[in-house]
Amino acid sequence: MPSPTNVSSARSTPPDGKAIERHKTAITDDDALLKWSRLSHFTPTVWTVLIGTLMARTSYFMLGPF
Repeated sequence: MPSPTNVSSARSTPPDGKAIERHKTAITDDDALLKWSRLSHFTPTVWTVLIGTLMARTSYFMLGPF
């Protein structure tokens, strides 16, 4: 088993500020998962299943403690 000094020295250094800035700018609004343009293409059947599942799970977890 390595000593605590070996474990701390084996840790990698945090990335520089430039790498963090590149990562922040890589995610744009066009890449967003939940956009209205995507959600508006759902059919009424899909909306019914999603809302029904939400209501069923909400009631299940609210009644669970009783």
